[in-house]
Amino acid sequence: MAMKKILVIYTGGTIGMSKTGTNGALIPVEFEQLYKLIPELNDLPASIDFHSWEQPIDSTEMTPELWVKLATQIYENYNHYNGFVVLHGSDTMAFTASALSFMLRNLNKPIIFTGSQLPINIIRTDGKENLLTSIELALLEDPDGTPAIRESVIYFEYKLYRGNRTYKHSSESFKAYSSPNYPLLGEAGLEITLNHPYLMPAPVNPLEFQPQIDSNILNISLFPGINFKWIRKVLENSAELKALILLTYGSGNAPKDPELGILLKSFRDRNIPVINISQCKSGSVKMGKYEVSRWLMDLDVISGYDMTREAAITKTMNILPQIKNPNDFRKMFQTSISGELTVK
Repeated sequence: MAMKKILVIYTGGTIGMSKTGTNGALIPVEFEQLYKLIPELNDLPASIDFHSWEQPIDSTEMTPELWVKLATQIYENYNHYNGFVVLHGSDTMAFTASALSFMLRNLNKPIIFTGSQLPINIIRTDGKENLLTSIELALLEDPDGTPAIRESVIYFEYKLYRGNRTYKHSSESFKAYSSPNYPLLGEAGLEITLNHPYLMPAPVNPLEFQPQIDSNILNISLFPGINFKWIRKVLENSAELKALILLTYGSGNAPKDPELGILLKSFRDRNIPVINISQCKSGSVKMGKYEVSRWLMDLDVISGYDMTREAAITKTMNILPQIKNPNDFRKMFQTSISGELTVK
């Protein structure tokens, strides 16, 4: 049997940095050094190719254009590898993992995102285990010999998450990620265990590559005292804005401010979708449960159900260019593409 092939792509981030020099500054590690830093890579039952972006980035500098670059790189190598591991900075990893779940649909191979909170050459680094286990996860098979993981996922600190259900909750803990609205896909302890009922099933249709992106959207988080009059003056005549995501209170509630009402009516008349995502990390938008959300329904605001902010933003960017009829946006947004939402 031919040895499986895994492509590891380094986009940037702490995991590929080395603390060196008199001032302790972090500099990128040459990937040839990884086998010296992590000799266990030689023990994995796989042929592992490493590719580093020519200009690795801090993930704070991630852009939609770079999502397209990464998705295209995986798509062009899709038939040459059994799985993919993406080394990525932790700050925007959930955005990128979500974006790729919409750009690369009907996956039948794993795309596993990982990174670290400490550089790879630090004694206590979490990067070594994260990388080794991510590759092991990419090699897992079902009894029929097909890949056990067929989606875009995040592996971090012994936990495996669906990428488009995840957000970063800590900048200091090794346990940096959470997925409160969807169960863990797996855990790595003495053995690696997968939560099979919650993994994406084998796709019926072939891989679909949808790399298009429209980033002309805005995300506004509500807070007591927010000046809707000022926001309305800025937004109501914007020719570029294609969609608005409102981060609302609780189960999807917003104050019945007349200025917000005028703005939402203007968006409805201009066929600009407005999406309702809760600021709460756990739970779902339930429009109509209270009067302060029912009025949003009357203005055709779209429920994002239990989607994360990261998934809502990247999905909106991805499906906007696909919409031929403005009325199709709601249906496409509220239909699960890659397991990103639960319709209730």
